[in-house]
Amino acid sequence: MDARLVERLRRSRDPALAVGLALLALIPPAQADAGRAPGEVRYLLLALATLPLALRTRFPLPVLATVAAAITGNGALGFGSGPAWFALALAVYTVTASHEPRVALAAVATGITAALAAPTVAGTTVGVEDFLGGALLLALPTLLGDRVFAARAAARAAAQDERETIARELHDSVAHALSVIVVQADAADAILDTDPDRARTALTAIRETGRTSLADMRRLVVDIRSEEGLAPPPGLPDLPALVAAERARGLDVELVVTGALPTITPSVDLAAYRIVQESLTNVRRHARASRARVELRVTDGRLHVEVADDGRGAAAAAGRGHGLVGMQERAGLCGGTLHAGNRPGGGWHVVASLPVGRP
Repeated sequence: MDARLVERLRRSRDPALAVGLALLALIPPAQADAGRAPGEVRYLLLALATLPLALRTRFPLPVLATVAAAITGNGALGFGSGPAWFALALAVYTVTASHEPRVALAAVATGITAALAAPTVAGTTVGVEDFLGGALLLALPTLLGDRVFAARAAARAAAQDERETIARELHDSVAHALSVIVVQADAADAILDTDPDRARTALTAIRETGRTSLADMRRLVVDIRSEEGLAPPPGLPDLPALVAAERARGLDVELVVTGALPTITPSVDLAAYRIVQESLTNVRRHARASRARVELRVTDGRLHVEVADDGRGAAAAAGRGHGLVGMQERAGLCGGTLHAGNRPGGGWHVVASLPVGRP
């Protein structure tokens, strides 16, 4: 599906949900409520209890406050809220999924208490069953939102750890390139008077290496850790050794390279290697697969990397969570994309598309 269409659908989800709940809430009840205000007030409060959901992801706390206040006012006037309670449940979920537990629980407890206690203001007797039912309706999204918040926090921490690793490896790549520049510059200086042609070749190598290193340096997005040596990081030429090591561990891996691979920047070279390495590790640990296939090809100026297996597919996806985050971070920092999911014929695959040329 087109990415722009997916984004438009995502943006229209909350407004459509808010309008749908508002229409359901505004359907006149079969039996008129004996409220203490004109019926128009009831409809206004129900609209205030549902329509703000269109902005729930941008303003979670204000939306929760508005929805809870509208339902509280509706109950205090003796009106029933009906589907608006589902709007409150969704607002509760949004707050708990996007805020620290202390902030979320304080806001949610206030809103829930006010909404559940409101009917007593109107002199309406609330049965134990109704009270427990309302509390349960709101407790479930609270617990679900809390779990989502914890999962997102763990994913952010994993992404941060991966960025630090990427930064260290990119630092090593740039440091290696600088060492090459120094060697070439020394050589050019030594032969500049006696062999100008060779000196010019060395200067050309310095220029190309410098350009590539600058491109890699622009991708550093976190603080650089201390240098761990000048040895070049692994890349695509090291894939046969990686595949052989996986075969020695018992996984039948096939490596397929379609066409000749061009010279690519060190950061893309490293990212492609790490994506294959992490994917094969996930296959061995989580997929219960007997075979895997690694395919590399270049089309339209992009390097396409696919790692596919014949394992359990989505059933093993939970164990790959942080690994997938790391691979997506690597692809993104190179200006590429990465997708992981079930294969049409069964099993699981990871597909990355990385730019070949300089950024």
